Amino acid sequence: MATTLPVYRLIMTNVSALFPYAVLALIVLCIILGRVALPVFSRLWLLALLVVPMAAVVAGTTTSVVASAIVGIKVALLIGLSPFVIRYFALQDRHFVRRSLTGFLAVQTFSALAGLVQVTGVRILGRAANSGRANGLAVHPNVLGIMCALAIIVCIAALPRAHGSRRLVLLAVGTINVAALLATGSLSSLMAAVIGVAVLLVCMRITLRAALLVIGGATAAFVVLSTFGYDTTVLTGSVEQRIDVVTGVSDGVASLDVRERTYDFAWQSISDDPLTGVGMDGVNEATFDGSTVVHNYLLRGWYQGGLLLFAVLLAFTVAMIALIFRCLRRAQDGIPAATIAAMLTFAATSAFYDQQQYWLPILAAAAVIAPATRSTQQRRQPKRARSSTPTRTLPTLRTPTPVTGKSTV
Repeated sequence: MATTLPVYRLIMTNVSALFPYAVLALIVLCIILGRVALPVFSRLWLLALLVVPMAAVVAGTTTSVVASAIVGIKVALLIGLSPFVIRYFALQDRHFVRRSLTGFLAVQTFSALAGLVQVTGVRILGRAANSGRANGLAVHPNVLGIMCALAIIVCIAALPRAHGSRRLVLLAVGTINVAALLATGSLSSLMAAVIGVAVLLVCMRITLRAALLVIGGATAAFVVLSTFGYDTTVLTGSVEQRIDVVTGVSDGVASLDVRERTYDFAWQSISDDPLTGVGMDGVNEATFDGSTVVHNYLLRGWYQGGLLLFAVLLAFTVAMIALIFRCLRRAQDGIPAATIAAMLTFAATSAFYDQQQYWLPILAAAAVIAPATRSTQQRRQPKRARSSTPTRTLPTLRTPTPVTGKSTV
């Protein structure tokens, strides 16, 4: 499944629009076959499984109960069940995480290369750049951008202990994804990458030497590209062009103003009816202009799904932030923590709602982090408060470093 994330929308548009249903069917099949294990925040996932369909039915009363319920059930199955399945496979196969991330990196890097070719004017698989912004094989610049951000996180995490040819491969893969991220011009993805990498570096307790290695490698790669005639201003030009569009410099219509109008429209609708929502289906997702959606997952959840959906998303957000701080404090699980941080940042300024390619990375990241065991909780207590009775502990997961498999993060 990890290998399909970078090309998820390409599969939907070129192969079958039923692909999301196939993913859900696979998750449900694993549940039926008993391929489950308790992930962190298991009660939260079960709460989402029950409450999200209820929110969809309530929201659908204003438009179409059936259409809204279909979306709600799909979201509930994804959020409520996938962490249990992912946790099971992570526990059963100690190479599960490493193999998943390696497959993701391979497909994503190919997509990033396609995006770099697109910005030079060449069409890849019939697809050209989107107004000068790279699409890669992700179909949309924002999707390619966030996938590049996740790939960069994985590369940085694996780089310090890689040696020889593996280090060169990681440097090359990381550089390609950095270049593709710039070529997308996605400001949301850029912010997500910065926040995600910052969390990762703190979790890793990164040294100055390692940080300089990453910066030096990226700089050297761009020098090599320039030496061989690649116009690197094509990459920075996409970001500059996007900033001009957002601020209204290019055509006088600021993208930022448009988003603020969607926020105002959604908030006015919430103020008029804070309980119900307008419906979770796609027919009701548009705001003031009949086409633009709310680019904030909490506000959009409340606008479309009502107070119940907002409460679930808010609880989810608080839990994920708590999980990030737990990883920062313990200096472990750097890749999952950075992934969660990046995806939350992206969700705050993008059309993050019911898309599986956005939900699966953050759900998977949370699922591979081991829940706090009873023995862990006892170690935090004073010695005199501990019981002399031995306790049984749940199995814990050490997340292998992707690609190299020689270290844990």
